Order: sequence, then C-alpha cells, then structure tokens
Amino acid sequence: MFAPRLGQDVVSCVRASGDLIYSASWDKTARVWQAGTCLRTLKGHEAAVWSVLPLDDGRVLTASADRTIKLWEGESCVQSYTGHEDVVRDLALLPGVGFVSASNDGTIRAWELGGSCLKVLRHPHTLHALHTLHTPSTPLHPHALHPPPSTLHPPPLTP
Repeated sequence: MFAPRLGQDVVSCVRASGDLIYSASWDKTARVWQAGTCLRTLKGHEAAVWSVLPLDDGRVLTASADRTIKLWEGESCVQSYTGHEDVVRDLALLPGVGFVSASNDGTIRAWELGGSCLKVLRHPHTLHALHTLHTPSTPLHPHALHPPPSTLHPPPLTP
C-alpha cells in the first residue's frame, strides 16, 4: 500500500506515470515517489507548488504560486518559464508542441519546452485546471494554435 507522507504541507497535486508518483506541495517542493519511497525532491520555487507534470523523457514540469513554471532534469532546474502575472495553477501536455499552463491571471499560455511562449489565451475568470483532449500517438494539429486565415474571418453569408 502506498501511504507515505507526500510533502511537509498540503499536497496540491498528484499524478502518476508508469510506476512513479509525482506530488506537488505547499511546502514549495515537488517530489517523485516509487513504491512509497521518495526518490527526488525538486526544490527551487519561492512559493507553493500547485501542479506537477511528468514528461515522457523523464523530465518534470512544475507550476507555482511564485508565478513561474520550472523544467527539471533529476533534481536540477534547467529552465524557468515566466510571463504569468499571478499563481500558475495547472499544466497539461500539448503533444508535438510543448505544454499549456493555466493561471489565476485568467490566461492560458501555450509554451514550447525551449522556453518560448507561443500563444496567450485570455479568459474572464481565474483558471484552476486544464485538460487536453488527444490520443498519445496523435500530435496537436498545427491550426490549434494558429488557425488558417480563412477560419479567422469567414466570408460573409450571401442571400
């Protein structure tokens, strides 16, 4: 039975990938678990960690109340993503593109793993969660982020 103490404070997110469990906590850390044992503690955020997202290549993304997203290899932060103006609440994969983030600032941002923000979508309210609908073997269609011009301004209807 898996029953370890996942963090030193409130656990805000738990995800599983293969035989690993990932937890995010208000103690400003994320942790990687296997069979009830903590394998790694990801330290570097300045406020509560709200979301953790494992990537297929073994790296991990974390989102925090410090308004940043971090990419981890092992226990080392290798990339920080900035741009949100409030707490970053959740993360979701965008296959073939990178990932998306949701924030209390009312934005969804699409990112490529190299650090570039590809698109900012505005929502009138705080965003708490994200989910992407896709099959793992099907990458996101390129028009999802950049629709072709014909769909942005459809031709006028004629009588």
